[in-house]
Amino acid sequence: MSPDRMRQIDHWIGVPVCWALTVVRRARAMIVGRPARPATPPQQVLFVELAEMGTTVLATPALQRLKTRNPDAEVFFLIFKHLADSVIALGVVPAAHVFTIDASSLWTIARDTVRFMRAARRHRIDTAVNLEPFVRLSTILCLLSGARRRAGFHAFMQPGLYCGRLLTHEVTYSAHLHMWQSLVTLVNALWESPGTVPMGKTLAPGPEDLIVPTIATGESGRERIRQLVGRATSPGERLIVINPNASALLPIRKWPLDRYAGLVESLLRDPRNVCVVIGSAFERVEARFIADRVKSDRLIDLTGRTTLSELIDLFNVADVLVSNDSGPAQFAALTSIHAFVFFGPETPARYGPLSDRCVPDAQGEKRVVFYGAGDVAEIAYVSLQRTDLTLVGVVDDRKRGKFFDVEICDPERLTPEALNGVTYSHVIIASVRQHVTDAIKARILERGIPPARVSYL
Repeated sequence: MSPDRMRQIDHWIGVPVCWALTVVRRARAMIVGRPARPATPPQQVLFVELAEMGTTVLATPALQRLKTRNPDAEVFFLIFKHLADSVIALGVVPAAHVFTIDASSLWTIARDTVRFMRAARRHRIDTAVNLEPFVRLSTILCLLSGARRRAGFHAFMQPGLYCGRLLTHEVTYSAHLHMWQSLVTLVNALWESPGTVPMGKTLAPGPEDLIVPTIATGESGRERIRQLVGRATSPGERLIVINPNASALLPIRKWPLDRYAGLVESLLRDPRNVCVVIGSAFERVEARFIADRVKSDRLIDLTGRTTLSELIDLFNVADVLVSNDSGPAQFAALTSIHAFVFFGPETPARYGPLSDRCVPDAQGEKRVVFYGAGDVAEIAYVSLQRTDLTLVGVVDDRKRGKFFDVEICDPERLTPEALNGVTYSHVIIASVRQHVTDAIKARILERGIPPARVSYL
């Protein structure tokens, strides 16, 4: 089923169904009284997130928070069938606890909803958490699960977001938090006082609370990727993954395809670079567009040829990912790859990958140092203003003085721990000339700074 059709169903069917179920719920409360709130903590907990592959990664901290609050809780997940692998790959929910709904037609959705209701009652689901803000279908499914404790975002006075009054824990939604923080507030609300209105007004979790899981790749996985790619990268070669696609739910997030083609063409001028284009089988037209323009035997088309597990292995083998804001970019944050992700119209401040490539310091800031103070650094500095990174230092081999309001230091002052006594987490090489970048990287590594803390523009 197309995303547009799903939106139409969510609006034209979802709104009246939410209204009708709200009326039934209130009438029942007037006749027989409101059901007593569970006296025990959340035990059999269902998370509902139907349509976004990347959100399963952003929801991981919320699942971790639940297990911290109640280590004995059992976790279940409800998601559309074609995205089930995105939950299983994380390893935080047993495969047997992943419920699915086939979204190919209205009939299959209705059929699998009935199957889900039976399974939820068989597992005695007592708590449901709706991870999708203001999606009516997922709100309805939380009610149909039979859970007596239901948490989700509520519109309150916000117009156009009506989902009825089907939740027992109505949490206010803040557009000023990263999505992982917002989802953790849903779990925290399960322990809030029942009379709190709205819920979710507690202190949001900070960067120090974020534990980013990692997914490793064994030798067998690496060999499988070498076979898929069709070549063994020789020493000095770089494997660059290109993801020119984005979820069909929001195609506006795509960077223009001709610019991807131009980028690949530019990258392949360096004989050490090998580019791999990824995507689903439905996105082969984008790969063909790039291939027709570039025409290189170092451009490899893997669209429709990888499972999610193989895609994760590819990220662990490759050096760099260039991607739109999408599910693969979120999963890349769980691997060893360096990722460059294009955002628009959404912001990385809310939807950025949970990358631990830039570790927050004790003050909760993500501090970086520029190596280079030229024109490229100035462009990078302007781009930095739209991220959650903070420039705390600049070093340059020749220049001295000020870079905007930051002192330009001699590279000799740069240590693995700090620059001029100021701690940092990452060094960004502000150059696009390959031979200059290689020389700077060599000097940085000589100073004992780990390669994982060095990035390039």
